Amino acid sequence: MSECSKKQVTCPRCHYDSPMTVWNSINADLDPELKEKLLDGELYNWKCEVCGLEIDVPFGTLYHDMEHKFMLFFSPWDEDEDKYKEIEVPLPSGMGFKDYIFRSVFGMNELREKISILEAGLNDIAVERMKFFLKLDNTEGLYQEDALFFLGVDMDPDKIKSSGWERGAIKFLRLREGKEPEILPFPMEKYYDYLLAVKMDPRMKPAQCTCIDEGWIRIKLQKM
Repeated sequence: MSECSKKQVTCPRCHYDSPMTVWNSINADLDPELKEKLLDGELYNWKCEVCGLEIDVPFGTLYHDMEHKFMLFFSPWDEDEDKYKEIEVPLPSGMGFKDYIFRSVFGMNELREKISILEAGLNDIAVERMKFFLKLDNTEGLYQEDALFFLGVDMDPDKIKSSGWERGAIKFLRLREGKEPEILPFPMEKYYDYLLAVKMDPRMKPAQCTCIDEGWIRIKLQKM
């Protein structure tokens, strides 16, 4: 079940303290409404009881998905010098966590993306490796500074027939400063090529819990 606690937040305008509910853990299966409020930022909304000032007060949380068997240790701050620190997670015996995926995630967009990848049943290491090499190879005019976010898998039969991509398409959202966001589809066959590469490359074996993103891929590929 989800767990919360109360904290006092000092108003930056009137300097009085008002309470806020902080969710230390969120169970997406048992409390789907909390999942939605987390992802749209509503959980961070705080209002001063004295002067009425409304601001966002972000906090970290443990995100638990029982159906898809993953836990995410989430921090809303995407800049952290220790983000690639490998964490050993002590697991309670008899709780069925042996097949779970554990990840550290930094930043709200990264959280939304990680949930989408794992809910789709994809290997997040293969997805990040694919993003890394798409930009490295300048595929579709991608630049290193472009932000790529997984959008989903398209299995529309009409699109499959017209494109000739028998396994459908994996879609990414490209964000580039000064440009309109663009959706880039690629054949799922390409994803499976990267999945095979991940399985064959011993450098792609993560610790029990770490942050898996393009930066992690870059660090691992530099090792011989």
